[in-house]
Amino acid sequence: AGNKYTSPEDFVSDLALVFSNAIVFNKDGRDIGDPLSCAYYDASIHLLRYCRWLSLELLTEYVDESEHVDESEDPNLPPTSWKLTSGNRKRARDEMESIVLKEPIEKSLEGDRYTWMEAECEKLLKSLRHQSDLRYMTFFIQPNYPADYAAFIARPMDWERVQKTLKNRQ
Repeated sequence: AGNKYTSPEDFVSDLALVFSNAIVFNKDGRDIGDPLSCAYYDASIHLLRYCRWLSLELLTEYVDESEHVDESEDPNLPPTSWKLTSGNRKRARDEMESIVLKEPIEKSLEGDRYTWMEAECEKLLKSLRHQSDLRYMTFFIQPNYPADYAAFIARPMDWERVQKTLKNRQ
């Protein structure tokens, strides 16, 4: 009523609905092998999982200390809606850890074409560099650190160093 969110869960519900709708809409096309539908379907599942994890991490002040865990009706899909509970947060953390942290990055040899994963890392880096606000991000874009930077930062990192490490397949 009045186009206002009355709770954080209402907001999270709408975010989840974006990806849930994309999953439903693209399912038939995916089932018949339409490449675009397959891509949207898979991306929507991934983004729904990411949205779930991120909402439970960033809205911590609204997370109820309950062990309640929302289950999906389809075992191949993440839940399409969830309550902000510590049980859901733990499940989402475990899921993200298994997807992101335990998945090894396939490496190519220096001079060869990037593997799919390396290419995705490069796209992410380019996107981050493009999105960076030059006024606030100069330390990360070009290694131009202030004189006392090392006194506060033990391991400096900048876009150039990340790009060089990726290019060297490290």
